Amino acid sequence: MLTIRPAKRDDAVGLARVQVAGWQTAYRGIFPDDFLASFTVEKRSLIFANRLGDPDYPGDRDWLCERDGETVGWLSWMPSRDDDNDSRFVAEVVALYVHPSAWGEGLGALLMEHIHRHLIQIESYRETTLWVLEQNHRARRFYERQGYQDDSVSKTQPKFRNVKEVRYRRLLEASSSP
Repeated sequence: MLTIRPAKRDDAVGLARVQVAGWQTAYRGIFPDDFLASFTVEKRSLIFANRLGDPDYPGDRDWLCERDGETVGWLSWMPSRDDDNDSRFVAEVVALYVHPSAWGEGLGALLMEHIHRHLIQIESYRETTLWVLEQNHRARRFYERQGYQDDSVSKTQPKFRNVKEVRYRRLLEASSSP
């Protein structure tokens, strides 16, 4: 059985497994192997547990997809962090990972569809953006199939070895219905 629900502190290890496996598979060849190896389930679990256990952290920002009780996907969103967006109307998908063993099964699309409905119906957002590594062609094709378009804005992240990211954007009013 497949379930999409808000993540809880107890889900930290499952979220970390999905993220670490996703990083180490999707970003091979983009980042050096030693950099990817530094992302461990143990380290990421602590980060997730702290964030999801923080009483001030909004409970609907991290969503997970479970199959028969096992976390197989995860999506996180927040109001846009970009200076050129009005965060009252523009949300940002900050992370989307599906365990590589489940790639191609439509779970990422289900998570995106779910969060788009949530952002429209519950949060009243009009638009959403996300940042994706320029060299992550698989993810870029996925986002384009979800209705996102490259909006010609890019940046580099020093903490991620100055790899270039490009921003994608999607209007929500015309995209998702219940």
